[in-house]
Amino acid sequence: MPSRLLPLLAAGAVGVVLVVLLAPQHTDLPIAWLSRSRLLGDAMNGGAPLWWALEDLSNVALFVPLGAVLAIRLRPGSAWGLAVAASIACETAQLWIPTRHASVRDVLMNAIGAGIGVGLLVLHRRSAARKGSRRLALQG
Repeated sequence: MPSRLLPLLAAGAVGVVLVVLLAPQHTDLPIAWLSRSRLLGDAMNGGAPLWWALEDLSNVALFVPLGAVLAIRLRPGSAWGLAVAASIACETAQLWIPTRHASVRDVLMNAIGAGIGVGLLVLHRRSAARKGSRRLALQG
């Protein structure tokens, strides 16, 4: 990956997280739209467990890119820890945004997402290293 691209990826991942977690209005319109769909049986009206499952999955998905981007330059544990610290900071900031509510559950879901992102990058690197060592063995 070109080194000039990394700051843009990092800034994009951080920007998305900040907008979604610190916007004055809750940014769950896609969840509301999906949970009202016929496909899901109008989950918004009486389908609270599905609503929360979608909410949790969106919190996981939000932090996958951030975990992966941080793991490009940091050790896996440090990348995950920094992503979790960012989640805690954003959730704490939500205490002072009247239309938002902080949630330990959101921090947990964000931590899972960051872990998935870090894990995917680690697996990708291992796979690339194995392919590289195979090429060297075939050339030698």
